[in-house]
This record gives sequence, C-alpha cells and structure tokens, in this order.
Amino acid sequence: MIIVAALLFCVYFLLGYVEDRNLKISNAILFIILSFVLKFSIDVTKTADYDNYLYLLALERSDFSIKTLMAEPYFFQLGALLYKYYPKEQSLTFFYESSFMFSTIFFVWLGFLKNVSTFNKIVVFSLYYSFFAYIILRNAPAYMLSAVCFYYLHRNKYLKITALSFLAHLSSLAVIVFSIFKNKLGDKKLLLICLLYIIFFNMLIRIELFGIYEKFLIYTDGKDSGQSFFHQIYFYLFIFLNIYLFYVKKDIIYNYTYLLLFVTYLILFNSNSIMGYRFSVFLVLYLLINPKLDYNENIRPKLLFLLPIFFVLFLLNYLTL
Repeated sequence: MIIVAALLFCVYFLLGYVEDRNLKISNAILFIILSFVLKFSIDVTKTADYDNYLYLLALERSDFSIKTLMAEPYFFQLGALLYKYYPKEQSLTFFYESSFMFSTIFFVWLGFLKNVSTFNKIVVFSLYYSFFAYIILRNAPAYMLSAVCFYYLHRNKYLKITALSFLAHLSSLAVIVFSIFKNKLGDKKLLLICLLYIIFFNMLIRIELFGIYEKFLIYTDGKDSGQSFFHQIYFYLFIFLNIYLFYVKKDIIYNYTYLLLFVTYLILFNSNSIMGYRFSVFLVLYLLINPKLDYNENIRPKLLFLLPIFFVLFLLNYLTL
C-alpha cells in the first residue's frame, strides 16, 4: 500500500499544480479513488487515540443544555445518541467514516483553489492528510472549517457557517471570535488588547459554563503534561518562522486576527505543549492559505526540490497510523 500512498501524493500534487479545469477534475476523481483504496488498507482500531475515543464514547452524558452545547456536541452528544442504538465500536466507526469523507472533500476543495500556491497545498496535504482523515475525530472538522473561514477571511469575507466549528472542538472559538476583525492591520492598540486578552483568557477558563477549565486540568494534570523534545523544537522553529515573516511580510503576522490567535497559542503552550501544538494547526493553516504568502518566480523552481522531503513526511505520517 506504500505504492498507493505514493501515487496519492503524486496525484494530489498534479491536482494542485495543473490549471486546466478538465485535468483538475480528472485528478480529483483519481485522488478520491486512491483515497478509498488507501482507506481500506488501514485498520482504524490500531490508530492512535482509538481506545481513548472508545472510552469517551461510552461515558454517561447529561441531558442537553447550554453547557453541553459548549462541550463539543458533535462528538459527545451525537456519539451518546448513536451509542443508545448501536454498539460503541460501530458508533465510533461513524466518526472515522465522517472524518475520512470530510477530509477528502476538504483536500479536493483545497486542490482547486487558484490563488493558493501549489507548494502550500502540498505542505498542508503532507502535514495533515493522515492527521485529519484517521487520527483526530473531534479536532479535524474544526480545523477544516477554520481553514475555509481563513480562505474567505483573506478575501475580506466572513463565512458565517464556519462558526459551526465550535460544535466539533472548543479551540475553534478563538478563531470564530478573532475572525470578526477580518485581518484588520495592527496598531498600538493591538498590543494593549493582547495584554488585556491574556488577563481575560485566564479568567474565562475558570467559568464553569464553558467547561474549558476542565480541559486545562485534564492536560496539565495528565501523564503527558510535560514538554517533549519534539514539542520544544517545534515551538522554537514556529517562533522563528513568525519572527521571520514579521520582518518580510509584516501584515500577515501583525493584524488583529492572527496576532491574537498567536497569543492564544503561547498561552496554551505555556500550560501544556500538546494543547499548544494542536492549536498551532490553526495558525499554520491561516498562513498557508494566505495568498500573500506566495513566492516569486525565482524561488518557485527551487521549492520543487523540497517536494521529496514532504513526500517522505507524508509517508511517515501514513506509516505511523
């Protein structure tokens, strides 16, 4: 199946690269077919977090209320409803199938975008295809809806339907709120707002209605509460990338939407590296779907030499499922 995975990567590159609409449609159809072929080779019961999701699905749920609406009802409430009528393994399969279908649609949509560079599409695909399709059942819909939100946000539009992402994962609430600013360019007031936001955030997580504080306790008191070597390296590299972009394309970083999301990332990483890492996916998607993050004619050919690296990264993500 490694050959199928390699073909999937190549087809997706062509989907993002070719400009002829008929060729794009042909590559999209082939991509969907290969995705299904690859899917049938993967045993989801052996993927990361399967046992944890199975445990969460079997937990007793309270009756519907405002608090349950703010507690990721896509998985917990819908899962509880399915569990009433079907075995928990079968109920969980519904979410794995849904994640696969959502991610397939998302990556086809991404492949058709004209003003997002092919290189950026390949980076998103290499980093997150396996992650969205097979690993994170709760986060994935929130990530993908937020990516769609960012795409329209970069065109000065706010697609209201993407606000439904909070039903899948609470972390997207920050995206929903700060997207209202529509990438307003930063000024001196933004720094003051960031400071006030840090204070407000620390108060917000203690409000029982939202259930955010419970999540903090789960991560900070859990066995994975420490910072791994990978997360530390990732943190410093990501900080370096943002500093670099601040100097070369300041308006991408220093605006009311991105900088407040970046501050959220810093707060979460300081609390728990895993929380920070998973929230950073929003920031990476924001940057890679931004049409301003493009490359001049001299650099574009050189970027093609990086494709083998991302191909290996994609295969590693697939092989570690």
